[in-house]
Amino acid sequence: MPLDVYTAKMGYRGPDWLDVSLQGNMRRGDTPAGGHRGIGFWFAPPPMLLYPMLSARKFGRETPALQAEYRERYLEHLRARYRSPARRAFDELLSWPRVVLLCFCKSGEFCHRRLLAEVLVKMGAVDRGELAPGAEPDGPPFWRSQPTEREVSRAVESGAATPLPLLLAGGERVTMGQTAGRCTPFEVVKDGKRVGGGFICGPRGRKTRCKGSPSCARLSSLLCDFPLDGKKKGKTCDIPLCATCARTMAADLHYCPVHHSYDPDGAKLRPPPP
Repeated sequence: MPLDVYTAKMGYRGPDWLDVSLQGNMRRGDTPAGGHRGIGFWFAPPPMLLYPMLSARKFGRETPALQAEYRERYLEHLRARYRSPARRAFDELLSWPRVVLLCFCKSGEFCHRRLLAEVLVKMGAVDRGELAPGAEPDGPPFWRSQPTEREVSRAVESGAATPLPLLLAGGERVTMGQTAGRCTPFEVVKDGKRVGGGFICGPRGRKTRCKGSPSCARLSSLLCDFPLDGKKKGKTCDIPLCATCARTMAADLHYCPVHHSYDPDGAKLRPPPP
């Protein structure tokens, strides 16, 4: 089944979104090998191409000639990506049933997400156009489609699915399938017949990157415990930190580098003298 490609302005949060903007991927702290779902970065325009265009747009210097130059350079950028190990990003994207490409440009503006859609069409995808604000693609999300009775039965027989000791109010029994990614398929059976089913999916959240240093890209495992004053009195800094950037003040007590410079001895945490 060919990939259905939609495009939309950033802010759409349907289940099939893929951030292909440079700003969005860099803000997440991802390395060049990362990006949303592991592939978003590879489709973003490079800074030396994007920033001059954004400057021209901001100051009213965007022209058809500049757009044509941007188009050619972005397409060459994609061709170079396709000839590199980043080709895996193209292969993975084309294996999906549907995607909504997101960028910060307004709907109707010249934008690389539409250029990327054109490239994907040449590779076998189907262009479904730009989504209006608040609109949703046609059809159900591909990973929430309900499993067939035969699929679940085979999973149970092979041991990949396990009947749970869970009975619903009407006497139905729930059978959970093998988890794939964030989602676990299930079916509801009553009197030996399938009466429902679907997927149970976990939260969309992502792992937090350390913010103790601008150059740090490690995952955080700690939070800054520096006590705040003023309107936030009673709260702590809570900036995410990795074990390397955190300054250990005591057992299970850590400062970020900035607040450690304010209070290197942890005096703010000591009770006032009687």
